[in-house]
Amino acid sequence: MLRYFFNSGMGEGWALYSERLADELGLYSGDIDRIGMLSNEALRAARLVVDPGMHTLGWSRRRALDYMLAHTAESESAAAWEIDRYIALPAQSTAWMTQVRGRAPLARADLGGPGARSLAPIEREDLSLCSQPLPQPL
Repeated sequence: MLRYFFNSGMGEGWALYSERLADELGLYSGDIDRIGMLSNEALRAARLVVDPGMHTLGWSRRRALDYMLAHTAESESAAAWEIDRYIALPAQSTAWMTQVRGRAPLARADLGGPGARSLAPIEREDLSLCSQPLPQPL
């Protein structure tokens, strides 16, 4: 069933995991590419704040928008689009971050811990299969 339906945690989580892996392997061609990646990471971090802020803490759309503008490089219109997305799709940010965070320890275990970086067996499998669920519960 997972083969036919998009799952945010798996689809977006896999993409974010692969983006980080590219950085760890030194595949970005220069500092500008890395700045773009880091800007996107700042956006994702802000999403992890505003999503539960609105749905759990009762933040207003305006408060979430102000937070996004203060902590990212997004334009007001792009930030507003992001906020509206999270109003409509609660907990999406936590879904994909769970997938990203769940994969990293598995890859590190295959590598034997931090150090010289190369593709671990689980990463080779991930990259060949694309969007897949975690192989074990978190």
